[in-house]
Order: sequence, then structure tokens, then C-alpha cells
Amino acid sequence: AMVGNSTVSDSVGMHVNQTLFSAASCLGPGGRSTGTGDAGVDGYCACISACHSLCSFSIERDVFLYVGLIFAGWYLITMWNCVYQIPERVRFNMKEPPSIVPQLLNTLKNRAFKVLIPAWACDAIGFGVIQSMLVYFVRYVINPAKACEAAGIDASSSWECSASLVRAISLMAMGVSALLALPAWMYLTKAVGKYHAWLAWSFVSAATNFLYILCGQGDVYLCIVVSALNGIPLGAKFLADSVLADIIDYDEFLTGTCLPISCF
Repeated sequence: AMVGNSTVSDSVGMHVNQTLFSAASCLGPGGRSTGTGDAGVDGYCACISACHSLCSFSIERDVFLYVGLIFAGWYLITMWNCVYQIPERVRFNMKEPPSIVPQLLNTLKNRAFKVLIPAWACDAIGFGVIQSMLVYFVRYVINPAKACEAAGIDASSSWECSASLVRAISLMAMGVSALLALPAWMYLTKAVGKYHAWLAWSFVSAATNFLYILCGQGDVYLCIVVSALNGIPLGAKFLADSVLADIIDYDEFLTGTCLPISCF
């Protein structure tokens, strides 16, 4: 409670300087109290820290909700267009399809499909690691907050000290790079063929993934640049789906039917 204009009293009757109870008093290294040692000020700073954490969590939760709604709407629209606008080929003299076990065994007779399985798994792991682990990579490897603390930089004065902002900028750089690289991959596919373009995409993806090993604590700009480089192969993700479509067509040629495992 306020006592006059110069002091503040806590629940046990301690009196401290009112000017200490401000957000500025909690902006020491690492966001801790500036070292007054007073229990009232430390409690106030702990409350400020807890409020910031709760607000940050609430904002991130809302952001994930809105992103999920956008992706859900886009998925429904595109799937509706696929179902209602793309007709199926008319087939005559169709036989009753065999059971699921023979179909799975027949799929393994497709040599191209067996070759694609390990390549597809490696591609999926590579892109999955980047997309899911970049959050932890920025927070615990780049660790911009700790780097700013070691350099004596006020964490609230620069975006370079915020793991959330560095992560967001890195992901945005990756997405923009993928968008810009897409026409180049399309041109390369027409120039050298789908197969060679697919091999080039796999090589570039492995090379750019390896570049993250160069990033260390505080290397904010290097992390953003490496993320942008990783967006280049991300723009060629359509090649894997295109190769898979060709293998499905080949499987239809071999068996006369589209097998469930190869249709997806």
C-alpha cells in the first residue's frame, strides 16, 4: 500500500523507497532485480517476470490458433477443389480388387517404389528436423538472451536479444527464400530433367542442413542467413511429390490398379 509519496509498505510492514517499485528496477542482467536486496522489490520483480511469461504464453497460444485456422481453411478449400474439379479416369472391365495383404506384397515388386522409401524417409527427417527443432536451436544454441547478458546489453533494447524474434525472423527468411527459389527449381527441372533435379535438391538440402553447425551462441545474423539458405531446397519440395506420382503411375501400369499404399 502507498504511504505518502515516498514509501511503499508490504504485508509485513516493511517500508521501501517507492521509486524502486517500477519496471525499470527489474531490468538487470537476465531480467532479474538490479540487486537492491530488498524482499519487497524482489517480490515485485518476480511478479513482473511471471506476468511477462503468462502474457507471452497467451499470445503464442492465440497465434497458433489463428495459424491453425488459416491452414485448416486453406486445406478444406484445396481438397474441395481437388474432389469436385478433377475427374477420375473412366475404367472398364474393372475386377474386384484383391485383399490388402496381396496388395501390399505386390507393391514391393515395384523396384522404383522400394528405392524411393529410404530416400523419402531421409528427406522427411531432414525437413522435419529443421522445422521442429529450429525453436530449440535458437533458444539453447544461439541463446540470444544469454549472449546479450554476457555482452552487457539491455535485453529490452534490441530484437537480437529475443529468442522469439530471432526464431520468427529465421523462419520468415526460410519461407521467403523458398518462395524465391521455386522458379529456379522449376527451370532446372525443365533443363536437366526431373530425376537429376531431384538429386540436386537432395544434395543441396543435405549441404544446407550441415551449415547449422557453424552457428554458435550469439550468432544471430549467421543463423538467419543459414535459415535462408535452407529455404532454397525447401522450394523444391514439389519434386519429391512429382517423383512419387510417377511411381504411382508405374505401379498402376504393373498391376492395373492403384494400390492403397502407393496412392498416398
